[in-house]
Amino acid sequence: MSVEVGNRIKLIRKKRGETLEQFGNAIGGVLKSNVSKWERGQSLPNNERIKKIAELGDTTVQELLREDDYINVGYAIKELRDSYRETQQQFADRIGISRTYLNDLENNRKSSSVRTLNQIADKLNMKLDIRFIK
Repeated sequence: MSVEVGNRIKLIRKKRGETLEQFGNAIGGVLKSNVSKWERGQSLPNNERIKKIAELGDTTVQELLREDDYINVGYAIKELRDSYRETQQQFADRIGISRTYLNDLENNRKSSSVRTLNQIADKLNMKLDIRFIK
């Protein structure tokens, strides 16, 4: 997971002057232990919570999730799938991977090789650097 993202989440919470518990409630009833794990970089919030945290921090999801010059690939894949309005199964079938693997990519439980990302981009008639690199 990412300590950098966790530090940005913590900064948002601190700027709002909230405790872990208050911040968790502002996000939608999240346990303070989960907020603490995010801040320490031990896990990442799901996509809906990422959106809410970005909103609370008056920033974008891309800025919140950035790591150096790259955006969070799992989030980018989920946003791309959402733009096609497809289920995970439909999108996985379209790009030639299993639904389970797609789910793991979207939720940052697995990383993908550049080769796999290129295959995804090719099947969608996209250039990898346009969609995944900031």
